[in-house]
Amino acid sequence: LDVSARTLTEYVLYRSLIIKKLRALSDNDLEAKVHDLIVPRGSLLSGHEIVESLYSNNAWLLDDKFMSFRTILSEAEMKKVVAAITLSSTENQQAGETRPDISMIFSADPTNVGKVDVVIVEVKRKRDNDKENTFAAVQLLQRARKLIDFCPNIQRAWYFGIIKINEELEQFLRDDEWTPLYSKGKVFYRDRMLERPGRPPVPVPLCLLSFDAVVEDAAARNHTFLEILRGEIMRKSKEDEKTEGRR
Repeated sequence: LDVSARTLTEYVLYRSLIIKKLRALSDNDLEAKVHDLIVPRGSLLSGHEIVESLYSNNAWLLDDKFMSFRTILSEAEMKKVVAAITLSSTENQQAGETRPDISMIFSADPTNVGKVDVVIVEVKRKRDNDKENTFAAVQLLQRARKLIDFCPNIQRAWYFGIIKINEELEQFLRDDEWTPLYSKGKVFYRDRMLERPGRPPVPVPLCLLSFDAVVEDAAARNHTFLEILRGEIMRKSKEDEKTEGRR
């Protein structure tokens, strides 16, 4: 129990350090820095080795449920992503050379090529570029179309765009019937369905998050664990003081 407590304490404090680093990034920092803090570029992670990648895989910044993955690829070519989804030993050259920032694959059975959920994350630079930020939603759909065309076993594809959402873009998203979600930042959600010839359509939920939404929502989730640790430390300290007093 003592070893477990120390290990969990270290991990919770590590999460706090990652959140602190994200908060410290300025608008001039490249998206690569945000990308590397979530999952370092070039990484290929397996759900079988979650402990080995615990201090480099920070997909929990988006949602803690993303820690139960089958495979995570960071800045891999689309053909490699397709091969990972279909569990094929050969890469589909027609899938092209585009590189989704972060691709996460989820399956009830990691060794089965049956139905899978896929999460794609795109990170944009923190800047007021209305054209680029507005295009993020279009880019997400384009990536979704490419994936479902080559991967018949995808049952749902989730797409997250981490961008800077200013007042003008927020108004555009509301006018375009995106749904605002509860968050400490700005998060907008929209359901889409992409058709496939001869097969059922694929639900493609799209989600656009502001940078502060990623940081502050992750901090709020981690806060509970920090409070538990703080409360236990205070309780133990008081018990020690009483023990010393009796002596």
